[in-house]
Amino acid sequence: MKQFAIITGASSGIGEEYARQLAAKGYNIVVVSERDKENCRVAESLRAEYGIEALPLCVDLTDEDAAQKVFDFAQKIDGEVEILINNAGMLLFSTLERTAEERLDKIVALHCTTPTKLCRLFASDMARRGRGHILLMSSVTAWTPYPTISHYAASKAYLKSLGQSLWYEMRDKGVSVTTVFPSAVDTPFYNLN
Repeated sequence: MKQFAIITGASSGIGEEYARQLAAKGYNIVVVSERDKENCRVAESLRAEYGIEALPLCVDLTDEDAAQKVFDFAQKIDGEVEILINNAGMLLFSTLERTAEERLDKIVALHCTTPTKLCRLFASDMARRGRGHILLMSSVTAWTPYPTISHYAASKAYLKSLGQSLWYEMRDKGVSVTTVFPSAVDTPFYNLN
């Protein structure tokens, strides 16, 4: 059976690099973000360069039903999701009291709600099969309070805790869970909102 990796935020930056690294190892890729044109560009590039199946999926990962949309899409592909990478993110430079409520809703949905729901849906499938890998993209800011991006740092601390707990819950079920804590990386991430 074909093995797929689903990568959120794979239309650029670190997510795109994860997609390229996994495609080079022979994994088929689902490129997920709300940027349809970029998703298609990355998917076409992966198909041409690595000869794998690459599928673009345009979903606003801040929507309440985003995780279910991704999972439903995965149920229709010809293969199994072996790897889930929760990489999509956004950065808001602002003090908490000066950040608009709708922006706070988006960052919490993108960093906390949707990754949690994706983990629940895909971990269940992986545990039933007895194998799989989940990666959560946190940040070095998860380890210490960080003024002017308090909301970002707090959401990344949530991912740190989620990853640690999920690793414990899944370790005897053949499912590995990894949390990554990058520092500042020169990617288009800083220009996304």
